[in-house]
Amino acid sequence: MEQVQADRTTAGGDVVYEFVAQPSTIYSFRVSSYYGSATGVYAISATPAKAYDSFEANETILSAKRIFEGAAIKAKIMDKADVDYFVVDASGAGERTLKITIANNSTALHPGVHVYDANKTEITSARNTTAGGDLVLDIKSGPGPIYIRVADYYNSDAGDYTLKVVPQFLAR
Repeated sequence: MEQVQADRTTAGGDVVYEFVAQPSTIYSFRVSSYYGSATGVYAISATPAKAYDSFEANETILSAKRIFEGAAIKAKIMDKADVDYFVVDASGAGERTLKITIANNSTALHPGVHVYDANKTEITSARNTTAGGDLVLDIKSGPGPIYIRVADYYNSDAGDYTLKVVPQFLAR
């Protein structure tokens, strides 16, 4: 069990601790005087920050959120453990070439992308190991939908990003 400590050495000072609460998890805490000699009355509150984007919950390929080719969507990796899955449904489309772009809107996120075919089999992946870096990936896709997984490559940071999937037309 991970233990975290938040301190305030100023008498009468407030302590604020922010964390990402995992579903179905019970948390406990202990309050004490920093120096072990003072007493007093205190109030405790837990307030949800609602720091999620409009595509949550999309942590698995089976809960992937539908997006459309050509549309730029704004999303967020909330914490180091968060992953986002999206599905681009191109029903009736045959084989095609797509450009997947991650415009990084943060200074910390190391974008990593995995792409899966209609059978949910990984077909390719890419990453940018530079914090705050963008990512562009050109792929050839078979017929049917593709699934896109976005996360921090190192599973260490979070941040906002814009995802866009655009069909590429080849000159004949």
